[in-house]
Amino acid sequence: MKKRVLLSIVALTVALAAAAQNQAIDKLAAKYADKEGYTVINLEGDMVKEISKMAGNAAKNPELSKMLENVSLVTVLVAETAVPELAEDVKNAVDAVEYNPMVSTVTEGQSVKILTTDIKRGKNKKKKEIVISVVAEDQIVLVRIVGDIDMAALTKMAESMKK
Repeated sequence: MKKRVLLSIVALTVALAAAAQNQAIDKLAAKYADKEGYTVINLEGDMVKEISKMAGNAAKNPELSKMLENVSLVTVLVAETAVPELAEDVKNAVDAVEYNPMVSTVTEGQSVKILTTDIKRGKNKKKKEIVISVVAEDQIVLVRIVGDIDMAALTKMAESMKK
């Protein structure tokens, strides 16, 4: 009996920790969703799968199509003009989770960050969260992608597209 209770508490803690990882960006998107000058796009479930098929077919790239099939959520926040409050909100949302930096550049008034983290879901199931933030003098963009993303395959595909 004690073992079941302990396992239940551990499972609940893991689930809450996974959910908490997304809350900062979800709250940020909700805050700006109805404001003029901002665009927020949330794609989930079947819509992501349909767009993934179209993107893969349009690019004539079966590897891209296969990789995109494993994406379960895409959130995009775009500000038509850079607003200091949003820049600070983006920084705080990104800082709210322990992301692993992949790319971080600052050039001519533009900051670009690409970050990742693992989200544990159930026994041996992990999803990857990728966050891309671009803060420039004239525009701010925040993109979050969640899914079963093979980072090695993504890197390989990006390299092949450079050629």
